[in-house]
Amino acid sequence: MTVSFRASTAATAGAALLGLLLALAACGPLPRPFQPDGKAVNLRVLAERSTLHVLPATGDAPTRRDDFAVALAAALESQGLRATTRGRPGNRVIATSTRLRAISGGELLILLARVEEPDGTGVARAVQEATLPPGAWQAADPFVLAELADRLAGDLAGQLRPAPVEQVAIPGFPGARLVVLPISGAPGDGAEALPSALRAELASRDLPLAREPGPDDLLIAGRVEVVPAGPGAQQATVTWRLLEAAPGGGLGPEIGRVAQANRIPEGSLDGRWGQIAVQVADYAADGLADLLDQAGRARR
Repeated sequence: MTVSFRASTAATAGAALLGLLLALAACGPLPRPFQPDGKAVNLRVLAERSTLHVLPATGDAPTRRDDFAVALAAALESQGLRATTRGRPGNRVIATSTRLRAISGGELLILLARVEEPDGTGVARAVQEATLPPGAWQAADPFVLAELADRLAGDLAGQLRPAPVEQVAIPGFPGARLVVLPISGAPGDGAEALPSALRAELASRDLPLAREPGPDDLLIAGRVEVVPAGPGAQQATVTWRLLEAAPGGGLGPEIGRVAQANRIPEGSLDGRWGQIAVQVADYAADGLADLLDQAGRARR
């Protein structure tokens, strides 16, 4: 595989607008698009460690022990975390133990969840109590399982997400935070996976983030385009536009953009993006950080 990086910048006279094109051209099959060979191992380890392997409940578990694990994995995914009931070596593990006690008019369920690193080190712990109708838990009532899983996932997600980033100023953009807007055009689960992965990568670079735009914030709008590129192949292009926020939270002037491209086997992005989203976000965050630096210098 050969990978080339090409970057160019352009400034508009009399304005603080800066353009940047960061193109990544790679050849070869998945699962390593949008990245050079040197980052493959580290990214794979990162992706596996960030995936939560939800084990079947133990103790006073439902008759179908896997049902709560499936519900909890889905609830964790809805919180923006990767979760699965089919783990691999290197995944973090969530073990859930349960106790059921009879009380007047129903049953008291106590859920204890522990999240561990692959080496067994504990990283998070949560306890939930719920009063349930008689038999609802052990019968694996889907509504009961979903509600319990949502509550437990919310508790765990609050501990597992990176700590809120201090509102560090972006040089040249006083008071600005970054808001990742919804992605357009992404096949498979890219519309959910890519923004989540990009937020994590931007946060890891100590860039201030916000969910809703304010008047001084900067917006990141992403678009994915997948087009035919010969027999059995497609060309995937991910473009990120950095814009100022307009009054009222709309799209203001464009500051610049980062684009990534890769030739892939046909249909490769039609399902779960998984590690691909991490790879794309990693390089997009680098490009956006460079763009912010150059744009800030121009403004200053």
